[in-house]
Amino acid sequence: MKKIFAWICAIAGIIFLTASASGPLMTKVWKWKNDTTLRNVWYGKNNNRWGDLSNMGLLDGIKQFHEPKGYKFTNATDDGNKNIDLYILGDSHVEDVPGYAFANTSSYYFGRGLAYSLNPSKKNILIIETAERFALSTFYNNEVYSRMKQKGDARPLSIIGNEGKKNYSRVINKNLEVLLFDYNFINVLRRDKAELTYSLFDRAAGDVALSENGKYLFFRPTILPYGIYSSYSSLSDSTVNQTVANMNKMYDFYKKEGFSEVYFSIVPNPATLLQPDDYNNLVPRIRDNPSLKMPCLDIYDIYKKSPNPSMLYRLGDTHWNDNGMQIWLNVVNTALRKESVRANSDSAF
Repeated sequence: MKKIFAWICAIAGIIFLTASASGPLMTKVWKWKNDTTLRNVWYGKNNNRWGDLSNMGLLDGIKQFHEPKGYKFTNATDDGNKNIDLYILGDSHVEDVPGYAFANTSSYYFGRGLAYSLNPSKKNILIIETAERFALSTFYNNEVYSRMKQKGDARPLSIIGNEGKKNYSRVINKNLEVLLFDYNFINVLRRDKAELTYSLFDRAAGDVALSENGKYLFFRPTILPYGIYSSYSSLSDSTVNQTVANMNKMYDFYKKEGFSEVYFSIVPNPATLLQPDDYNNLVPRIRDNPSLKMPCLDIYDIYKKSPNPSMLYRLGDTHWNDNGMQIWLNVVNTALRKESVRANSDSAF
């Protein structure tokens, strides 16, 4: 009987290990899991409204990190001249922002992947927005070309948005956790364990980490001393220079495609502002590089000058709160208003 049980365990282990190493299969599993996020079913995954880190760390019951999105959108103030078609190749920071929040915008297109067909009667503006943790994969690794294409282009649109796993074993471990344990009927016990660990040892689990002062949750890969997601990893001048060179090629390419202007915007990691010691200065080193052609919609300096940076980010999330988002919107809209005026001036000749 023991041998039979051992063989059953061994076979089951091989099946789960093989499944966790299969990219196509795990893509379907993750989709299935995500589709159940808002449905309270036994096989669904853990979900709360307090933020992705609170959710990932199963810290639903820790009130310190309870902060809803609280986004507020109003019609952007402009001169009524809607002469801009705005394209934003972005991530989850911008996905909730409606088109009417952007000044002088006639049509608004957002996506993690975009297929465009430009209207020659409008001023077509492209903004490449990315969280700081994805900046190097977006620009250094030339990810933009596979995500932003002209309609009819045969290149596939790839979708960004992973959890920063840095090696194969960690990916498999995460997939195994999803296959074996990430179900609502188990998550009650997992939440109790996570909250007990937090209460007794001031520690979060998995890819969630506490700030040094214990007030915030951070995405662990952004505070490690290594990796392209980190605010503190070593960053050579050659890497920065190559990133800028790649951005210049992107700028020239999309300008030739017909965009009137191409901007980039990097949203700083929460750790960058809330725990700034030993920051590798990725954002200012790219922005201030003398060779850079692509104009920056910069919020780093504004954030840095804030007397209270904690008012810019949600406590239990990797994203900004309404205060942080409104700063970004103001910077973007200032640029859009200027572009609209230029468009009027150009059409006068």
